[in-house]
Amino acid sequence: MKKILLVLLLSGLLFACGGKEEEKDTPAEEALQEQVDAAEEAAEEAVDATEEAAEEVADKVEKAVDDAKTGGETTKPTSGGWTGKVVKMTDFLSGNYETLSVARVKELVMAGQYVGFLSNGTFYMVYNAAGNYDWKGLARVSGEESVTIEGKVSKVNGVSIIMATNIAS
Repeated sequence: MKKILLVLLLSGLLFACGGKEEEKDTPAEEALQEQVDAAEEAAEEAVDATEEAAEEVADKVEKAVDDAKTGGETTKPTSGGWTGKVVKMTDFLSGNYETLSVARVKELVMAGQYVGFLSNGTFYMVYNAAGNYDWKGLARVSGEESVTIEGKVSKVNGVSIIMATNIAS
């Protein structure tokens, strides 16, 4: 009998404790969760947009290189080359440029900046015969006031490109 009373008492306690509803979040907690969700969504959208932009830039660069290899919009081989100096692209665009040292060129390229060749007021991106951006060739002669590049010039989507056969100082 004691066992039955004990079972009934414990069963009653079990049912009394099990029927409570879970506590709801406070309005402040709900607002905080909404902000977290919005931030996560914005971060995902930013990542997607960045990936799309990177793909678009890569496609345009690849097309520019292919156009330069095949002649692009205009192509003219050099007969003696162009003379100029190695400069940072953003410095050229701002109009405040100077000759770069070898160490500075390497530093800029590793930081994702572009360097190119400035001749007679025109900025050229320089590629080698394999169609690769030739920053190493430019770094080799950077620091010199007078650099000569021989090769073919193309203008692709408004960007002047030299497919270099020889880079010398």
